[in-house]
Parts: sequence; C-alpha cells; structure tokens
Amino acid sequence: MQAAGIEPNLIVYTTLIQTCINRNEFDTAWQIFNLIKLKSTATAPDIATYSLMIHACAIKGEAERALDLFTDMTVRKGMVPNSETYQALIHACAVRKDYFAEAWKYASEMQNLGMKLDQRAFNVLIQACGRVGELTRARLLVRHMNDSGNPDLLPDKLTFQNLLRSYATYVTKPPRRKYFVKGPHRAEQQKTIEIDEAAFVTPKQELSRQDGSTSKIPVNKIPFLSKSILQNPREVLDEAALIVNWLRDEKPEFVDTQLMNSYLDICACQNSFPDLKWSYNHDFENPPNPFTQRQKQQQPKKEPLTQEEVDEALLAESDLPKFQRNIFTFRTALGAAVKFRSLPFAREVWKDRQDFTGTPAYRREPVWQREKADFEAEKLMIWALALGNELGEAVERIQILAKEAGVQWTWDDLQTVYHKAVQLEDAQTAASIRAFTETTPKIVEGEEEGLGRSRR
Repeated sequence: MQAAGIEPNLIVYTTLIQTCINRNEFDTAWQIFNLIKLKSTATAPDIATYSLMIHACAIKGEAERALDLFTDMTVRKGMVPNSETYQALIHACAVRKDYFAEAWKYASEMQNLGMKLDQRAFNVLIQACGRVGELTRARLLVRHMNDSGNPDLLPDKLTFQNLLRSYATYVTKPPRRKYFVKGPHRAEQQKTIEIDEAAFVTPKQELSRQDGSTSKIPVNKIPFLSKSILQNPREVLDEAALIVNWLRDEKPEFVDTQLMNSYLDICACQNSFPDLKWSYNHDFENPPNPFTQRQKQQQPKKEPLTQEEVDEALLAESDLPKFQRNIFTFRTALGAAVKFRSLPFAREVWKDRQDFTGTPAYRREPVWQREKADFEAEKLMIWALALGNELGEAVERIQILAKEAGVQWTWDDLQTVYHKAVQLEDAQTAASIRAFTETTPKIVEGEEEGLGRSRR
C-alpha cells in the first residue's frame, strides 16, 4: 500500500494489530499502536483499537498496563468505553490474583451502566474465582447462569472447567479475605468481598466418587449441595463428584480428558488420595497404540473365556466410558504420588506413562511440551523414589539423565533427595547431590551432626 502511495487508514492499522496479537507478536502490535497515536488525528486509536490492546494485556497478564490504557482512553481522551472495552478490562484483571477485586469492580460498573454481562464475562469471572479459591462466589455465578432462562447465558464447557478449578483451589473455613483495589489512577482502598449465602440453596444430594453410585438429578438442575458454604474437604469432594457424574450423564459433550484432569486435581488438592487413585484407574485409560494392538492380534488364540471372565467383561462394559490419559494426567498423578508418599502408585503411573510415550497421542504433542513434561515426570519420579527411601535408585536416575540426556540439575530439582539423604544419614548421597547441583546448601540444625555420625 505504501509503495502504491495509498495511505493506510485506522481500519487497516487495527486489522494489522489484530493479526499481530493473533500471532503472539505483541511487541509489534505495541509499535503499531504507539505509531498511530502520534501519527495523525485521522489514524488516532478509537474505542475498538483501545479495547483490542487491553485484550492483548489480558493475554499477557499485564493488568497494570490495561488499567493505564483504560485511564488514557477515558480520562485523557474522553472516550466512553463500550461493552467490548469492559469485557477486555475485566479479563485483564481476572487473570491476576492481585487484581481479583478490580475484576469485580468493573463488572459492577459495567452493569450499573446498563451493559449486560454475557456468557464470556461470567466465564472470566468464574475463572478469576478459580485462581483465588473463591468457590462460594463461583457457585453463585454458575447457579445464576443456569437459572437465568437465557439460552445465551447458560453454562458451557468452559464454565464447568473453571468451576472445577475453584474446587481445587478452595480452602475450607478460610479467614475473611480482604482484597485491595489497585491502580495508579485512584487511591488504594481496602475492599471486602461479601457473599450472599441465603441466595444459594439447592436440594441436598450425597455422593462419594469411590462407590461409583450416581444420584438422580433433574435434567439441567446442577447438583450443588444444600449449603451456601462448603465446610470441609469431604463436602468439596462430594459436590465435585456430583457435578462430574451429572455432566457425564446429562451433558457428555462437555466432558473430556481436560475436565477429568481437573477432577484429579481436586482430589489431590483436597487431600483425598483414595479418590484420586480410584478416578485414575476407573475414569482414565491410556490411548490406543496401533503397534501393540497388531502384536496382540498376531499372538496365538487363547483358550475360551470362563463364565467368570465373561461376567467381568460384561461388568466392565457397563461402566461409564473412560477418557484417554494425556501428559497432564500423568503430571497430576505423579505429583499426588509424591505428595502422599506412595512409591507403589508412582511406579504404577510411571509404567503407564512409559507405555503412553509410545502412542501417536504422545507424538502429536509439540516437541517443547513433550520435553518439558518428560523432565517434570523424571523429577517427580526421583522425588517419589527418595521419599520412598530408594535413594540408590534415585541417584542412579539422576546420573543417567546427567550423562545421557545432558540434564543440568539445580538445587531446586534435587533438594528433596538431599534432605532425605540427611534424614537417613546417607552422607554419600548427600555429597552426590551437592556435586550434581554444584552447590553447598546451608545445612539446617541437626543435619550436620547426623551426617557426621554416618561418616564415622
């Protein structure tokens, strides 16, 4: 256009900015935005352009920058923000824990101006609740969406994904939370978020995921417990299980591996190892591997099944369908094995993961994501071995990865192994960890004496 002597207008520049954002070229987007701010009044950013840049801030988690843009367009430029501007600003605040109150402030301001919150805005607010553990508020929002009677506001797959995250981050009987409204454009003021408990009452239902039973809930009636605030981890786990089973029965199109991974995360965060193991073994399975399937087909035929084996097969077929594990499933399961110090479960998950790495599903993951997940899995397995008192096997894995894969271990990677070695008075392993990490950690009180005894 420039070569042809055609001067780009604001629509062209805004489209170009949108393209840069779509391609994650944020620096270029900012260069274009700053250029048109100074170029001429004809190409000066309008509300749509400002909203687009605030959206870019949301993607990058730059809440401060988004608020500066909002101040620039409303105070300095005198523009009146529209629904898209508020939506982008709420999103920019919601992705940051420390700007949780700001997200609600602008949502209220948006409503006070007569602009209605749509499904996207509600999902963003529920996502914000999941970041800070505001389960009570998340439940209220989902209940409001479901009872609104508005087809455009009904909860969707993302709504429930964000809701389940709230169950994972929720701490029962937390202290009264106080949030601070931030921003250079106003004095900092303390603000407490209140919850209308009486507005959230539904018929009581009971369920434990371990027994596999499902309570019958009316279609489109989300099975929340009849409590405005959940009081203990068991209530959190039961309600999460109710919702997962209800989704599988009534809205199976919403349920996938990602959502079931969220349920695993809830079990881990709410300290229920039995629920996590049950779900890992009954809700998940490894994706198929065509190569191993062909090998099984080439094997000689087995003897006819006994009646007992037939009954077991029929019982398995009657279970709910399983979901294919992915790299995040294994990360959560191995993390739980470390948290609950269960080396047998860690070995079980590790074997499943080794089988998973030979499947096409694993190969379809981006290389950088596979490498990151592989290293994280190796590290978690080493921790599980150390906590299970298998220090020799842990050190052997550390050595192999250092020599064959060129892993450069850091103190954060191996301090768990070091502290376990000190606890077991294993001076050789402790020295090996110091050598691998090229560091001399500060030995806490009592450790040096223990190592001294082991040397003697």
